[in-house]
Amino acid sequence: MLQLYTNTNPNTNEFENIIGRPYHINGLPKHFIESTHFETWQNLLTGEEHFYIKDEIFVQDLTIRSQADFDKIIEADYVFGFNQETRKEIFRNMEKYWNEDPNSAPIKLPKEDYTFFSNQVRILFKETDELALVSCMKKGYIELFNYIYERENGNINRDKTFNAYALLHYAFVNGRVDMIKRGIEIGLKVKDIFIKSAIDSGDIEVFKLLFENELIINFNGLSDVCKYATPEMFKIFLDYYINKLGEKPSNLLLHAVKNTTNLKEIVLNNDILLSKFWGKKFAYELLDECIMHSVDQEAVVFIEHYFETDIKEFKYYYNKNHSKHHYISSNVLCNDNLELYSYLYKNGFKVDNEILNHVIKHRNNRITPGLIRNHIAEQEENERLLEIQEAVDAVAEEESRALAEEIAAENEYYEKQMEDIDRYYDSKDNGPKYSDDGPNYSDDDYY
Repeated sequence: MLQLYTNTNPNTNEFENIIGRPYHINGLPKHFIESTHFETWQNLLTGEEHFYIKDEIFVQDLTIRSQADFDKIIEADYVFGFNQETRKEIFRNMEKYWNEDPNSAPIKLPKEDYTFFSNQVRILFKETDELALVSCMKKGYIELFNYIYERENGNINRDKTFNAYALLHYAFVNGRVDMIKRGIEIGLKVKDIFIKSAIDSGDIEVFKLLFENELIINFNGLSDVCKYATPEMFKIFLDYYINKLGEKPSNLLLHAVKNTTNLKEIVLNNDILLSKFWGKKFAYELLDECIMHSVDQEAVVFIEHYFETDIKEFKYYYNKNHSKHHYISSNVLCNDNLELYSYLYKNGFKVDNEILNHVIKHRNNRITPGLIRNHIAEQEENERLLEIQEAVDAVAEEESRALAEEIAAENEYYEKQMEDIDRYYDSKDNGPKYSDDGPNYSDDDYY
């Protein structure tokens, strides 16, 4: 039986209006004893036996018989912070009142964002079960989620039209650790499509939850984690990828070019030496990926430096083996990536009217049409000067060839003359003989 403290002081009513009536702790209802407020109070005042509660928020039991009871329980929760089991009982009693009691019409819901618990009450009465579960995952309404799940005996997809596994997506993207853990407990599978959601949450603990089970990561998942993960998150992923899955970090390089920091983490901390083990061709593939996906110029320079190649070698290789790779990719233009564009142009990548039309159409603010026109003009001038130089070189080469032919003809003439002289003296028995060392006379020729 509830025990009230009797106070004969004439100022009792005024006192009770301020802090409430005193109740002996041994007689308080369970929902008060287990509330957050009571536990905090008891930890601070360990020897105190009386707990004060105002009449307007004191509820002996959680049964709801009227709108007044409905409102009073919400106020009591606002002050005391009832635990999860108590709140589930309240949901049950509220639904029973709404569903069975004729006095429930019209039922009045608390205003939006009045309290964390009252928002769950609003969701319970305003949304279908499927949408309510989504809201729970988004907002972290663990009590309402558990109530609906248990009320339906775990069958949260009765009509087979609800994608229950998508629930975890909302928990990951909103950083709801408790909801993620609860979803995993009831059998929802963690998939690699949640990687981007977990990264977007910005919560390391949420990101770690991805890898507590055997997460199978496909191409898109690897691309997401390499491109978007923060350095701290990426180290967690690498530990899982290398040490738990037994995969090679080099498999991630083509994905990681989109994030220079993560690219460096892979290369510098895992002793990857492409120039020795894969040769230049793979380094060219990395550079091609950089251009196709419009990455930071820093990534291009890092690959050139670390893998002992350069963008001009790459350009020469791909011009020989592929079409149009000497042009700047449309992604560089779409992203208005001035730094990478300028770097490619400086290293001989072609700029033409197709690029000019693209930046005009898309209203580029950094790679402007004026800049492109200037580069096209520079390119045309360089090509004109190159043609002149090639013509000059061709004339010089022709003159050199003609001179060489003239010298060769003269040499041939003199050689023929020498041969004729030799044949003349060969016709005389005692005549002088010409050889490479000059004429050769016999002793009789001196006399």
